[in-house]
Amino acid sequence: MTKGGSSVAEDAQLRAADTFEEAQTLLDVMLKQFHTMERNRTDPFISKVVIAGELREDSSRPFSQVFQELIDAATVKSRNPLSEQSCPPSPPSGIFLDYGTHFVGLFEAVDRYVAELLILMDAECKSTEEPIFSDVRVLYLNDDVVPLGGQYVCFVDKIPGVVAQSEKVDVPEDVVAEMVADDVRKLTKLLSLVLSEGVSKRKNFLDNARTSHPTLFPNTSSLKMYVKSDLFLTLDEYHRVFGKLPELVRDVEVNHPVDQPLKY
Repeated sequence: MTKGGSSVAEDAQLRAADTFEEAQTLLDVMLKQFHTMERNRTDPFISKVVIAGELREDSSRPFSQVFQELIDAATVKSRNPLSEQSCPPSPPSGIFLDYGTHFVGLFEAVDRYVAELLILMDAECKSTEEPIFSDVRVLYLNDDVVPLGGQYVCFVDKIPGVVAQSEKVDVPEDVVAEMVADDVRKLTKLLSLVLSEGVSKRKNFLDNARTSHPTLFPNTSSLKMYVKSDLFLTLDEYHRVFGKLPELVRDVEVNHPVDQPLKY
C-alpha cells in the first residue's frame, strides 16, 4: 500500500502555518513610509537641517548676503544632471534669524543641496581670514521629511527683546535635547506661517513677526549654549563624516592588502 501525500487542507499543522502572518521587515516598513507622500522621481528625498553659530558684528558683508550666495552656489554646484525637464528639483526653503552676535536657521531642500551648503559653509570658515560666522553647530538633521510646500528663503534681523535671557549653565543632555526639539518646532512653525502668506505680504509679515509671534524665536541664551556645546556636530565634523566618500575594502584585501585600496 502506497502512502499518499497529505494536502494542506488535510494537515492541521500546514493549515495553521498557512494562516500565520509573517512580521513586516524593516524594508517593508520603510517602503510603506516612502510611498506616503508624492516624490520627485529624480530627487525623492527632502532634507531638513537646523544650524546655529556665532556672527561677527563688525563684518563688512551682511549675513543675509553671504548666506544667500552660499545657498545659490550650493544649488548650482550640486544640481543633478539627470534631472528631467518635466520633473525639476524643488527650490529650497528656509528661515534664518540674525541676532547680531549669533544666528540660527532652518534650511529645507533636496538632500544634495543641504549637504553642499554645509560643506561650503565649512570651506568659507577655513578659507576666509575673518569669516562672518564661526562655531557653527548642526543642531538637527533629518534626511527624509515631508516638505512644507513652499520655496522661499528668508532672513530676519528684527528680533524681539524677550529672547535675551540669562545664560544657561550645566544643563543636562536630555534637557538640551528637549530645548533643541522645541526650537526646531518654533522655526518650523514660523517658516510655515511665512509660506502661508501671499508672496507680496511675506516681507511685512517678517517685519512684524517679533511683535506678532515673539514666542517663535529661540532664546539668545539657548543659542550661546548650543554653539559652546560638544553635543552637536561642527561643520568640520560634518564634512569629514558626510562630505567625503568612504574608502571601501574588498574582503580579499583584508588578508591580502594591496598598495592602493579600492576607492569608490
